[in-house]
Amino acid sequence: MGSRKYEHALELSKSYGWGYGNTPTIVVTSRILPADRQNIDGTPFFDHIEQEQALHLKDVIAYKNGMVELCYEIRKE
Repeated sequence: MGSRKYEHALELSKSYGWGYGNTPTIVVTSRILPADRQNIDGTPFFDHIEQEQALHLKDVIAYKNGMVELCYEIRKE
């Protein structure tokens, strides 16, 4: 999820509990965010990339449980 959805989910969790249970949660952002839960991945994925890369959506898979898998590849210029 993105950072805004994560921040909204954190705010809602104060009243209703964490909506994702024990499911590992990945937040894609360039900002530093609070990791209030142990199963929130705080590892930078793109630290080794020195410049922004253009991506191309290669494939989309929708699962019955509502999860969507997006596969990207680096666009070749």
